[in-house]
Order: sequence, then C-alpha cells, then structure tokens
Amino acid sequence: MVVLNEGQLISAHLSAHIAELTSTLAALDQGVFACRSAVAPINRLPLELLGEIFACAAQCAHGTSSVTDVRGGPWLVSHVCRRWRALALGTPALWTTVDVGDHAFSRRLGPKLVSAYVKRSGDALVSCSLSVAPSQPVPVVHVFLGILFRCRGRWQHAYFALDAACLDHLAPPSNPGFPALEHIDIHLTGKPDSGGGPPKGCNLFAESPRLRRALVSGAQHRAFRFAWSQLEYYVGHVVTEDGRCILPELGALQRCGPSVHAARPIPKPATPYVLPALAKLCVNHGTVVDAITTPALAECAFGSGPCLAQVCALLERSICSLRALRLIDNPIPLDGMRRLLQLCPDLRELAIGCMLRVEVDVYALLDALTIRSGGTSPLVPVLEQLAFSPFYRSFDCSPLVELARSRAPAAGGRLLSVSLLLSQCTLDGANLYDALRQDAASLGFRDVCLTDDFSVSDDIVNSWLDV
Repeated sequence: MVVLNEGQLISAHLSAHIAELTSTLAALDQGVFACRSAVAPINRLPLELLGEIFACAAQCAHGTSSVTDVRGGPWLVSHVCRRWRALALGTPALWTTVDVGDHAFSRRLGPKLVSAYVKRSGDALVSCSLSVAPSQPVPVVHVFLGILFRCRGRWQHAYFALDAACLDHLAPPSNPGFPALEHIDIHLTGKPDSGGGPPKGCNLFAESPRLRRALVSGAQHRAFRFAWSQLEYYVGHVVTEDGRCILPELGALQRCGPSVHAARPIPKPATPYVLPALAKLCVNHGTVVDAITTPALAECAFGSGPCLAQVCALLERSICSLRALRLIDNPIPLDGMRRLLQLCPDLRELAIGCMLRVEVDVYALLDALTIRSGGTSPLVPVLEQLAFSPFYRSFDCSPLVELARSRAPAAGGRLLSVSLLLSQCTLDGANLYDALRQDAASLGFRDVCLTDDFSVSDDIVNSWLDV
C-alpha cells in the first residue's frame, strides 16, 4: 500500500483546482466573445440586409474569380461562421454568376464544385460563362457544358470562349430551349477553318424566345441560328449555311456588325432590305452596304470593303441623319471625301482611320475641313469630335493644328475634342501640336489628345460603336 505524503496530496488537489478554474475561465472567455459578437454592428444587422450586402459584394467581384476558387466569392462568406453560412446557402442571389474558367479544369473536384454552385442558385436567373483553353479535350469540356445545360432554363446571360468543335456535336435542347436567355456572346477560339466551303450551321440556340443580343466572333466560322426577328443587337454572319440572307428578318435590329463568309456572299436584292430601327452599323463588306436601307442610321464605321460609291449610295437612299462617321483603311480620294461629307450635314464625330492610304491627299482633306474667313460654307459645320490618324512615315501636323484652331469654340466653332493617332509615323511640327494642347482650355476644347502607339483593330472598331 502506497501512502501519499501531505505535499503530494496538496499538489494533486491544487492541480485539479487549477484545471477546474482553467476550464471555467475558458467558458467565460467564450461567453464574453459570444456577447461581444452579439453586440457587434455586423451581427445586429437583420439577415435580409446582410444578405443584400453579400449579394452586392458578389456582384462587385464578378469576373475576378472562378466558381471553383473557394478562396473568394460566396465560398468565402459561407465559411466565416454558422450564421453566415446558413445565410449564404439560403441566398440564391449569391450563386447566380457561374463563371467557369481555366481554374475549373485544373481541379480534380472542378465538376462537383460547379454542380454545387449551380444547385445553390436555386430557381434564380443565372449568368453563365465558360472560357476554355484550346488545348482542353472536347469530352472534358462537354462535362462542364452538361452541368451548365442542366440549368439552361434559368440562363439570362451566357458567354462562351471555346473551340467550335465543342459545340458542333451538341444536339439542340428540347423545348423550351433557353426560355430566359436575353444575351449571348460566343467567341470561337479554335484554329481558323481551312478550305473555302460555307460555314457550318448551328441550331443550338435557336429556341431562345427572349433573346435580344447575340454576338459571334473568332477565327472559326459558324452560321448560328437565332430568333432573328426579335434581335436588337447582332454581330455575326448574315448569310446562313444554306445561302439564305437573314437581313430581311432583322426588323428590330438597332446595332449590327454583320460579317460575310467568302463562300456565302450576300446576293444583291432587287430592292435593298429596309432595317427601320438600325442606328449603329460597323461593316467591312460592300455587299452588306448594297443590300440594306437604314433610315435611322446615326453612327457607322466602314472598313476597306465598301467603296465610296456604295457608302454614298447607302446614305442617299436612306436619307438618314448621320452623327458619327468612321473610315478605317478606306482609300477615298479628296473629291469623293467631299461628296461623302456633304451627305452628312449633321455630323458630330469624324474619325479618319489609321490605315488611310496614299490615294488620299490628307493635307488637302484637312485644308477642306478648315474654316476660313470669307470662304465658302464649311463641310460638316457642327463637327464636335475629330480623330485623325495618318499613315505617312512622317506627318506635318500644322494643317491639323490650323483646322483645330479654326473650329475651336473660341473662334466660333463647335469642335470640342481633337485626337491625333500615330501608327508607325513620326510627327513633324510637334511643337505646334504641343502649343495647341497647352492652349486647349483657353480655346474652349474639352480635350486634345496625342497617342503614338495606336493600331486599328476589330476591338477598337467595336468599342467605337459599342458592338
């Protein structure tokens, strides 16, 4: 029998008491923390208001992370505390931006995370985005497309950046198709199609009764079929795979960037098709210009495809009040330029594009736009914005400076903005342009800009017209 001495007994008793006090102190600390949390401003907010804050934060974070990135988005707020988690899981608005990017394809649990994300959106309308690297195998892409297609009845906006082969083998969904879809943007990222045959047709999104905006771009060519009569905004082919022109069906169209496949040009109609609502047009094909009449046209950009006679004929038969005209890579002689501008007496914005060829005497053109005392009535008298980009190896800017000063508000003109865009071009007389920029405020200009690294591209043209 072991007999403990008095010191050992006291030590054992104190250790037990210390452990009891430590446990009590920990419980009190937890109680204090709970009380402090309960009175914290964030926890005194009603759940409805807190849910709105979460939804606004998720909207602001749109495009910054993929749905499979659990370090951000609604995944983050759902792992703060039990109260926030319950609220996040019960707020479908947090899960309505389904952005599937490359990150999803690099995660083993990517499909499960996307499925959970879609499920938590409940019955709310969703915005879907799928961006796929060209190296991804088609079957792997189809796994994610299959998950997204489960909620296709709730798609409101959709964006796809992928190889056309990923869509070629998908059968159109059964009715009702995409009943809530309003906007679709498809960018085909695969290798350019070989051969000169007509583009393949695609009926995948044909059943979309609420579709208003459709944009199709990329090096690959596909003739997608949409509900043409209801579209207000369209970029893509205007000739189907079987050679039918869709222009007569675009009665509600307001903005358009039509394209034509080389193997399917637009047959010239006996009478041009009237597009009564079209206000913005960005076109690089003369056959499109010949095929339409646009009485509501207000803004347009013409590439190298349409010739002067085609552009002037469009404006003459449309009897439209053009407010913005942009010419890119379009060699128009001075006399032709005069005729074109005479058809635009209400023109507010003129952009003469970067790839302007030497057939145009740019100095004579600038001189024709300069207002001189005692001279004839100026071309485009109400011009407010001028963007000019020469393609000479060197450009003497003194005629441009003289033009700007003659049209400045201080001189009785209406010009507010001047932009000089240089591409592979040096500037002679730069001190004159610098002086113009320094005098901008006193002359009444809103801005006088100089950009020395500029190239005309489809993206710039599209941003000009918001197409």
